Amino acid sequence: MAMKKLAVLLGALAVALSTSGATCGGGDDEACVSAKKHMCDKIPDMGCSAAYMDTAQQKIIDACGQAELGAFVPAVQNACSSAELANVPMDCSTISAFEYAAPGTGGTCDGEPMSFSYSGTATADGRSAQLSFTLRGTAVTEGSLYATAVCTSSIHLNSTNVAFTGTLSGSWESPTGSISGSWNGGDYACDGTYLSPDMGYPRSGSLIISMVGGKVQLVRISGKLPYEFSPSGRTYTPPSCQAIAPDASATTTPGGSDASTTSKSDTLSTSSTLGPVCTKLAKCCPTITDLPSLRGQCDTAVENGLGDSGCQIAWNSITRLGYCEGL
Repeated sequence: MAMKKLAVLLGALAVALSTSGATCGGGDDEACVSAKKHMCDKIPDMGCSAAYMDTAQQKIIDACGQAELGAFVPAVQNACSSAELANVPMDCSTISAFEYAAPGTGGTCDGEPMSFSYSGTATADGRSAQLSFTLRGTAVTEGSLYATAVCTSSIHLNSTNVAFTGTLSGSWESPTGSISGSWNGGDYACDGTYLSPDMGYPRSGSLIISMVGGKVQLVRISGKLPYEFSPSGRTYTPPSCQAIAPDASATTTPGGSDASTTSKSDTLSTSSTLGPVCTKLAKCCPTITDLPSLRGQCDTAVENGLGDSGCQIAWNSITRLGYCEGL
């Protein structure tokens, strides 16, 4: 029963976080909706990552604009991951029908980029390592990880050199911020030989970067020991813009009368200050410690500018499972 409730919750949050969703950009014309639906339909086959969906990304840029792409990617990736966890299908028609932008943003909501560089170690063998990437909005670009080889008469440790792109969730260098990405590259022997997958060294995969125990921690291969780096002490929070539902000239009841009219300006508050529901949810999220996926969804609802409408959906679902009822 508990698993069934969790599946229902995650499915609900997948829709809530994708449709109440995230940042900026816009266009609700047929071509834009079609381009977003194309990515939504294909992304489960890509491990829920849009990093290498170049054709799908270009379609959204052409039809909707760069800002809408930057807003839609984290929303659809989040919806995909949630649907897979809940073992429910994605509702791509609904997800793609929404704009993820406030009017008049002009494609500037990505904000100014911020670059990070770190020095640390590969904890498995003590090799020195360097990590760098650039953040703009929720997009992670120009990512690289390098670990220095150790080549002596008695010790041979491989070098590692990979490039990656990804998506930021939350605020970077905050305890709840994390980066999920896709990498290409690999490992090299001391003589420069490119080590192959059949030797146990993959040439591509996914990675997670997060703050663990006050350190920046990167896990490149599941089950392997992480790379650890000293933090920079700087925090990056993506600009927060509201997602806007498509115009609804009227909602018709089964009896045929007009029930209500909802405009874009009525859909979500444009205030950047947390409303009462999101404030309450922000207090709730840190108390959810036994279900990391649920904690992540809770944090996303608060941190990605969903507004009280998105937070209310998350709050209702979380309290139905017995969490945070006393807040």
